[in-house]
Amino acid sequence: MDLYILSSGRANRQTTYANLPLSLKARVTILVPKEQVKDYAAHGLPVRGIDTPPGISISFVRQWIINRCKDRVAMMDDD
Repeated sequence: MDLYILSSGRANRQTTYANLPLSLKARVTILVPKEQVKDYAAHGLPVRGIDTPPGISISFVRQWIINRCKDRVAMMDDD
């Protein structure tokens, strides 16, 4: 199962990720807008940036995940 945390502007406040057991952290990818990758990576987080069209809601990111999942997927909020 792939685990995704959707985030934006909270590189220093990853409550969900911080509270996951180590066994699950290895499966997590934090999805952020492409321009925020460096901020998240600076905190040692497993981050991937995606291009999101301006003004597009979180539904775009959720569909992006579904289009790429190979098996089962879980999506979580960052707080």
